[in-house]
Formats: sequence, C-alpha cells, structure tokens
Amino acid sequence: MLKTFQTLSNSRDFLQSFGDLFEIYVGEILKRYFGEDKVINLNDYFKLKTNNKKQSKIADWLIDIDNSIFIFECKSQLLPVKVKQTFNKTFFDTWSINVFQKGSSQLESTVQLLQKDDSYQGKQIFKFIVLNENLYLAENLIFKDLIMSRIPKENSNFYTITIQELELLEVPIKKFGMHKIMAEKQDVDKRNRPEEGQSFIHICKNIGSIELKNSWVEETYHNFFDQYNI
Repeated sequence: MLKTFQTLSNSRDFLQSFGDLFEIYVGEILKRYFGEDKVINLNDYFKLKTNNKKQSKIADWLIDIDNSIFIFECKSQLLPVKVKQTFNKTFFDTWSINVFQKGSSQLESTVQLLQKDDSYQGKQIFKFIVLNENLYLAENLIFKDLIMSRIPKENSNFYTITIQELELLEVPIKKFGMHKIMAEKQDVDKRNRPEEGQSFIHICKNIGSIELKNSWVEETYHNFFDQYNI
C-alpha cells in the first residue's frame, strides 16, 4: 500500500517530507537502542561546527561507542513496482544511483569531514545505508553485482540494512553489542556463502538464540490502534 501511495504521490514535496520522516524514525530507533547521548544528528553537528554553514552530501546519524563510530545514511525511496514485475533496468539504475551511489558518497564525505575532528580521529568506522525497501542485497547476487559495479571502490566499504532488520535488533544489540554483531558479520562476509544467510537477522541468529522484537514500535502501534478497536 505504501509503495502504491508513494507512486501516486510522486511529487518532490511528498518524497522530501517522507524522506525526512524516515530519517527521524531511524533516529528514534537508534536512540532507544543506544541512548540519546550516544546518537548524534550529523546535520546539527556540522552546523554547530561550521557556524550554521550547510553541509551538502553528508550522512544522517552517528553513534559513538567504545572507540568506534557507526554512521547511518537513511534512504526512503522504494524500488519501483515495474522493476519487481518486469525488471525494468532503466528504473532500477535510477533507483540504484539515488540510493546506493549517492548514499555511499554521502557516507564517505562524512568520514572525510569527521577525520578532521580530533574527537573522532583513530576510531574504527562502520558505515551503513538504511533501506526502506525490503531488498536483501546479500542474498540477491544479481542486484548486488549491478549496484556495486557503479560504486567507486573507495566508497564501497559500507553495509546495507533494511528498516525491517533494524526494527528487530533491539534484543541482539542489548545482548551481544554492536561490536560482536559486526565481527560476526565480517566473518560471514569473508566466507562469502550466500546460503548461510548474510542479513543482520541471520548474523544475530548465528551468534545465539535471540528474541526478535522492538518494544517501542509495538507499544506505539498498540497505543494508536487500540483506540479504534482494530
């Protein structure tokens, strides 16, 4: 339904507003996982550092924990229906450029700016593109190869996570921590066996038995819909 509405409402204003809301939503999830003091809005951060000078091509969120930084760029644009129905390569290329080529460039530009800041020099860096589209690139080699072939090598060291995955990482992050999750992710990626499952949900299940949930999302959902007896 959301994909249909976004297609019908394909105006610049709608897409911009939807993208802003998606970014805010991702930020709220991160704050509940890591604490508000650990999650930084990068637009606000760089405005403060540059006396309100607008920075173009930067990512959205940063988490600073245990001598590592995790940078998140949020991409709300959905894969056009025609791509899934007929694999229209032109539409796929446009979507891929907007999401991955631009997203990876924003992540790398952010890294370059942060490395000039004494607070972040020498820290391990993990970069993420957060997708609204439920596309598991690691398990679809055709999509992955097409996407990565257009991204400069220096920008290619990022991870893709869908919003559906991120919503379910509440328990794994609290139980295992991000460093353990990322260490397992790196090991699985090195083995390069798609049959193992390379999504972050599979990665967390590899580490140990977990419950997949998001208390805040569930509570918000029930608080809203319970009033309508749905």
